[in-house]
Amino acid sequence: MMAKIDRARQNVGFDTRVLYGGIVEELIFRWGLMSILVWSMNKWLAISDVNLVYWLAIVISSLLFASIHLPGAKQTVGKLTPSLLTYAIRANVFVGICCGWLFWKSDLLSAMIFHILFHIIWYGFEKSKRAHPQEEVYMTNSRKE
Repeated sequence: MMAKIDRARQNVGFDTRVLYGGIVEELIFRWGLMSILVWSMNKWLAISDVNLVYWLAIVISSLLFASIHLPGAKQTVGKLTPSLLTYAIRANVFVGICCGWLFWKSDLLSAMIFHILFHIIWYGFEKSKRAHPQEEVYMTNSRKE
């Protein structure tokens, strides 16, 4: 199953991952959704704890960010299995929380740079796995023992 995800990710161009993921998704989820959540919680819920407001906005936007990646994962594999859900949600919630924190503490550009770097590093990791598939087979077999 993970091999199917990796093959599908390889079919998506590097520039698409970096530019769409790093720029468009950050505009939508951090600058757009997270800002709206912070504003809404301040306006209607009157939560006075700024840290709580931002952390709630980060967590909510990160969960939504992760959920938008599920249809692509499902299309890649054919069905959403528990391991696929865990893989997709964990990875994307991690990126969402890091980017949300950077947006809060620094600015949108910092979140975009982190997201872009995440895709660049992940792309390098995937290329490395493709260059040394024997190691992956060995690692998979050694886990079964």
